[in-house]
Amino acid sequence: MITEKRPGNWRELQDWTAQILCECGWTADTEVTITLARGKASIDVLATEHVQGRDYLTLIECKHWANPVPQAVAHSFRTVVAEAGANAGYIVSKAGFQSGAYEAVDHSNVKLLTWEEFQATFEEQWYWSHYVKMVKDVLDPLCSYLEPLPAMAAWDKYLDKEHVDRLVAMYRENFQLGALIMSMHPVQGMFPGRRGRVILPLGDRTKDYGNLPEGLYALTGYREFFDTLANHALPLLDEFQSYRDMALERKKQAEPNAANHRLEGD
Repeated sequence: MITEKRPGNWRELQDWTAQILCECGWTADTEVTITLARGKASIDVLATEHVQGRDYLTLIECKHWANPVPQAVAHSFRTVVAEAGANAGYIVSKAGFQSGAYEAVDHSNVKLLTWEEFQATFEEQWYWSHYVKMVKDVLDPLCSYLEPLPAMAAWDKYLDKEHVDRLVAMYRENFQLGALIMSMHPVQGMFPGRRGRVILPLGDRTKDYGNLPEGLYALTGYREFFDTLANHALPLLDEFQSYRDMALERKKQAEPNAANHRLEGD
């Protein structure tokens, strides 16, 4: 799933729906009044997907109701979608739908989805449009310190033995973490015929990635997975960078004429 969290009220359902579509690269607005062939209608989420110069309009109704959505609501929304000339319509419901609701939208461009089904519908697009970019922007810098031939060896002569020992230990304990980060990097999507995303939960595969946070293996939501992994990885990145900065400063002090030269790997 995109997230394990469930909206707690109608506004969260509406806002989270729009947020996911925006993260997919769409334009999405909430609580929009539109003009129909006959009259006006209030739409919870109005979203537009921009594809190669063409715009595709989608209307979404969000129902955070305790009971399943009935047939009359589905039929009415089908009419709104048709009169608006929208390419697609979705009703996203907390409690699902009555059987008659499915009959009301049969053979139309309206789909009835639970919150989980809505996520599943857009998960692939969200992953490649948003998630991998977060990984690149936030976690990718750590990979330069966890490569098979890291540049850290260039720092050794400028650091104390205890510092070098700590760097070696950090590298050995977290080497596989670099592989996990790279498996979620945008580069994995460059070859559509071969691209594949990390599937959650990791389960027993956790051991393949070394020293990961407790509980990470069981997470099924990409948002929660990313947050947990970032909370684990960013302190490591800060520590690696602190040793890099220490080595760079000592290099400048030891070699004044090389003050403008940076260490390998900076």
